[in-house]
Amino acid sequence: MVTMPLDTLKTNMQVSGQGATKSAGVIFRRGGIRQFYAGLPEFLFQASGKAAVRFYTFSLFQNASNFVGMDAVLGQTANDFTCGLGAGVVEALAWTTPTERVKVLKQTSRIGTQGSVLSIAMDQGVAGLYRGALATAMRQSSSVAIRFTMYGPIKERLTNTFSPDSRGAPPVWITMLAGGCGGAVSVCVNNPIDVVKSRLQGSSGAQYSNTLQCFMHVLKNEGVSAFYKGLSARVPRLFLSQAIQFSVYERAYRAIGGG
Repeated sequence: MVTMPLDTLKTNMQVSGQGATKSAGVIFRRGGIRQFYAGLPEFLFQASGKAAVRFYTFSLFQNASNFVGMDAVLGQTANDFTCGLGAGVVEALAWTTPTERVKVLKQTSRIGTQGSVLSIAMDQGVAGLYRGALATAMRQSSSVAIRFTMYGPIKERLTNTFSPDSRGAPPVWITMLAGGCGGAVSVCVNNPIDVVKSRLQGSSGAQYSNTLQCFMHVLKNEGVSAFYKGLSARVPRLFLSQAIQFSVYERAYRAIGGG
């Protein structure tokens, strides 16, 4: 909830192509302070479940990889990356895309002008809820893969350097920094596809027929710089959220005897 205004800001920056100050002004004129929290129920519902789906699915893919011996073939880094890709796709299709669609619609429209998951499903069918599913899956798979790949090595390096006596249970600042760094790097890498996703799912998304056409339209009419709109809001939001998520997961995993 703390990061919600940053999420609304980055979405509007990506859809409008404007900078942070202009986008913030547009958001405020559209509905005041409340508009920065447009789509909050969907944001909270999405956040409450997608991390659980992500970590659980990643663990399943890892267990399957270990069972067939793929981890030995790929090595730790490549195995984590591959399992992360799979977990991100499952998360996007099973949980994130429908709520992301409604949230983005509300964030880019005046308060009260966009409906719920149910109303969109009734008006547009399942396809309406899954608009931008490919772009969402590409964003989530790359994000999850990068974060899981980076988390372990960064945590290990920080622990060995600053807290070698706590290798089995590193202090919270180390897990937060490791998780946050992975989150920040992932958004820098996949911001272009996040821009495309926001354009497809936003209130003016009907002008785009598919992911590739949207990408080419933005590239042709606005240039490469448009694909990096929203980074100034997205990086701190994802750094904070991933720092919290990985730290909570680390402690919960140890609490139930996983490590």
